[in-house]
Amino acid sequence: MIIGLTGSIGVGKSKIFEFIKNILKDKSSYVDADKITAELYEMEEVKSKLYSLFGTFDKKEISKIVFNDKEKLSILNKYMHKIIIERLEKEIENSEKEYMVLDVPLIYELNLEYLFDKIIVVYAPKETQIERIMKRNSLSYEESISRVEKQIDIEIKKEKADYVIDNSADISNSYINTLDILMKIELGGK
Repeated sequence: MIIGLTGSIGVGKSKIFEFIKNILKDKSSYVDADKITAELYEMEEVKSKLYSLFGTFDKKEISKIVFNDKEKLSILNKYMHKIIIERLEKEIENSEKEYMVLDVPLIYELNLEYLFDKIIVVYAPKETQIERIMKRNSLSYEESISRVEKQIDIEIKKEKADYVIDNSADISNSYINTLDILMKIELGGK
């Protein structure tokens, strides 16, 4: 079974992904789209292409450029997303485990629902997301809201999901909710 884990920036998806890995252990294989992205930024071919597009291949510098320019963000996304999707498809194709859990922040933005048997959305309200981003990334309120608004609204993702983990309060409640969902998936229920 191929399980997509998604959410939006600042919902705490990475903590839930780590928890799932600790619970399912060897029953599942795991893919982190953010790690794939980080690996791509280290590849010489990608660095060269990014430098030709943006005059730098430094991820932080590129972020500053694209978050203030929709056209340049579109150029970056068109290039990087194609490679990332190809890698995700290859990972799924090569999986030999009973389960595969993929942490993919942009499942809905990239229309990748077709890759997954079930999709779990990690949820936190928009204001919680903004607070977390400001704290974690040392960004202003305006910068944080700008990043949140570049993704599909978390409320829409919540509606589209097969399962929702509410990660807006105490993490132990989120872990209990996660365990409940994993049990339902293993039993083949809803």
